[in-house]
Amino acid sequence: MKRIFLLLVLSCLGGTLFAQKSVLTYPFEFEKSFLQKSDYDAYFLDNQEGESFAFILKDNKKVNYVMADKKFKVASQFPKQMDETIFSHDQHMYLGGTADKNVYHYIYKVTDKKFLSTNTTYMEETVDFDAKSVSSRKIFEIPKEEQLLVSFSDHNRYFTITANKKTSDLQFYQVTSSGEAVMKTIHFNIPPGKKDKNELTEYLANIHIVRENEEPGLNIATEKAKLFCHPDRLDFVVNVDAKPTHTFSVALPGFTTTEKFIDHSDLEDKESKGKSYISTFLKDGRLFTLVLNKKDIRIAVYDQQSGALINKTVLSDDDAMASLAQTPVSESRMGNKRKAVDIDNFRKVISAFKTGTEGLTVSVNKTGQYILQVGTYDPIIISSGVGGGSWQGGFEHNPTYIPGSTAGGMPLQWNPNLYYRPGVSSYMTTSARYYKTIYFKMLLDPTTLKPARGRVPDSIGDQIKDFVDDTNQKTKATKQFSMSGKEYYGFYDKDQAAYVIQEIMIRK
Repeated sequence: MKRIFLLLVLSCLGGTLFAQKSVLTYPFEFEKSFLQKSDYDAYFLDNQEGESFAFILKDNKKVNYVMADKKFKVASQFPKQMDETIFSHDQHMYLGGTADKNVYHYIYKVTDKKFLSTNTTYMEETVDFDAKSVSSRKIFEIPKEEQLLVSFSDHNRYFTITANKKTSDLQFYQVTSSGEAVMKTIHFNIPPGKKDKNELTEYLANIHIVRENEEPGLNIATEKAKLFCHPDRLDFVVNVDAKPTHTFSVALPGFTTTEKFIDHSDLEDKESKGKSYISTFLKDGRLFTLVLNKKDIRIAVYDQQSGALINKTVLSDDDAMASLAQTPVSESRMGNKRKAVDIDNFRKVISAFKTGTEGLTVSVNKTGQYILQVGTYDPIIISSGVGGGSWQGGFEHNPTYIPGSTAGGMPLQWNPNLYYRPGVSSYMTTSARYYKTIYFKMLLDPTTLKPARGRVPDSIGDQIKDFVDDTNQKTKATKQFSMSGKEYYGFYDKDQAAYVIQEIMIRK
């Protein structure tokens, strides 16, 4: 009841609780020609190795390129005519990019119409803020026998990763900080099982990105395939039912690989063999693994390199409540409407954890303790009535559709499970904000990895989602991003005829 009352109070107080301050106001009026549909957007790109970030503002008539320093002071800006830029193509989809000092490399998926056909390529537009110039070139095409798995930017590298349907190879299309295009083929071994020509695409289907600087939600953690991004490597972690956890690491920049299979059979309930469910999350070189049996919930921690079991915790009855940092919760969220009820019987939690949508996330509090959130995740599908979408309010709160990507053709569809671009955090996605869940949180000592006492702060993701849902749903070109450990929200303010960036004041 206390939790329900608190949520009601938060809802009533609304925006007064979500503190923010404007850090940048850039004059730019979104406009369109008579009878045209609006074609507005902002393309954000952070120089993670420097002291600046850039964004592109475009509408139906004009394009402005802007670079600011980390204090949000505009350092360079210039306009360009539409036909001088990448936006002169029939369709475009911004995917991310890299930066080298004051030169930014934006990557786009570009489609041009031909007679009775279309041509799709990946192109790079290089923006030099010292010379105030732009130039573009084709960097690669994806052959028909390859299927896109994921596209993302992180640690000042851009990647498109595909799976070859015939050879069980992964193809890495990389753009470096200097804008150089690099292609590399790596064979990926599928564990023994069903064999068919699409086995690799099925094995890694719906893979989700986990970034180091973004606190993940259960909507990401419950997926069977995850890709963890680090400065020096990419770690694939795959769980299929109760089979051993499969880790596949790609060292950067050399693309050497190592793989390991971690068997959890010793943690399974022998009386219910074959009925266990396993999900794994990688943090700080440790594999935090959820093992669900019929009669208990087990949390195991393994060393990533050796695969050795470091510690395990068994939660089996009401005595398990003493090991938790917070009482288990049953919660539903539909945008800014949230309802949560405490669960005071741990057996009810064990009974609920049988849907196959369970997972765990791992983050760290101020004292260095690991925060584990363990729970179910089930999306709530909301019909928007627009093109079969699942969101109310248009792209500004639905990254599955990209405005500014039509340019006279059918709109390119944005799938947040395939494309992760700068400025669109996972907190903005439909799946992060419309769901049902039952979860609990526990703290682990960073040295012993045993349950510990301490403070569990409000989730950064929940605070950002509350802030976004409390803002004007009609704002244009919205962006949410983190930079230097702080969170920001960008949007077009029609009253000011300006693009505004606000800092979201996170309570820690």
